[in-house]
Amino acid sequence: MRQFTPGTGTRVLAALLAGATTMALATPAEAGSSRFAEDPTTLVDTSIGNNGDGTTFPGATTPFGMVQLSPDTQLKKYASYDYAQDTTLGFSHTHLSGVGCQTMGNFRFMPTTGAVTTSDPAQYGAKFSHADETRQPGYYGVKLANGIGAELTATQRTGQHRYTFPSGATGENVLIEVGESNGYTYAG
Repeated sequence: MRQFTPGTGTRVLAALLAGATTMALATPAEAGSSRFAEDPTTLVDTSIGNNGDGTTFPGATTPFGMVQLSPDTQLKKYASYDYAQDTTLGFSHTHLSGVGCQTMGNFRFMPTTGAVTTSDPAQYGAKFSHADETRQPGYYGVKLANGIGAELTATQRTGQHRYTFPSGATGENVLIEVGESNGYTYAG
């Protein structure tokens, strides 16, 4: 197939195979004045579908990425994140959007301060407000009510967490839960 590259001030007419109808493409000058956003990612709202069992997540991922870092607000549910909740149980590495079944939510990380006194991950949940969340494609950040800041980002094959602890905090921890997930975990 031959490809045409329009020059400045030219219009390309493409004849449709279905008839003699033609379509004019914009010139480069006209393209700059289009009604489209300069950065379309600014129009994305990663909170759409995050309610109840909407089974979507607001966290960081890339198209066809191997990891999907996102907060978890509930366990053993179709969706690990529910916008109506105000407590995060941690930030896991794997999520599936819209699957309609309990799955993923593996390798949950939870930053905490103070002594670690139990192995029950629900005991380390932290309150948060949606006003303190930053959600955009490829990035999720939140300032937890306990003062800990959490930031998540992803590349095609890896994810990165950054936790900022409040000054003067003692016993800074990052708990890693590998024995729980949204579905069922079996010994191998």
